[in-house]
Amino acid sequence: MRGIVAVLFGILAITRPGITTVTLLFFIAAWALATGVLRIVAAIRLRKEITGEFWLALSGIASVVFAFLVMMNPAAGALAIAWLIGWYALFLGAMLVMLSIKLHHIRRLGDMPGGKYQRAA
Repeated sequence: MRGIVAVLFGILAITRPGITTVTLLFFIAAWALATGVLRIVAAIRLRKEITGEFWLALSGIASVVFAFLVMMNPAAGALAIAWLIGWYALFLGAMLVMLSIKLHHIRRLGDMPGGKYQRAA
């Protein structure tokens, strides 16, 4: 679902090259809000299936906070909030890397709760 949302917003941004910076910022904020909510929902739904879902939820919360910060001050323009976009990307990337390391470790050890994802012998 997150991929579909990203593709739709990507197509919208590509097909509307004449949009203003403020409108583009709102597109970015809407994308961050939608994907953040989807990450939080995924973390809640996966909490019984995996450990470390905290990182997924935290990345979702970061996306939602980023979206609201962008919406609260869109007139500042992309250049003025470039640092915010950079910190968002850095924080989000770090959270997703932590999640992937945790999931890789769990998969390698075969200790997923419920035994659904046991390592092949």
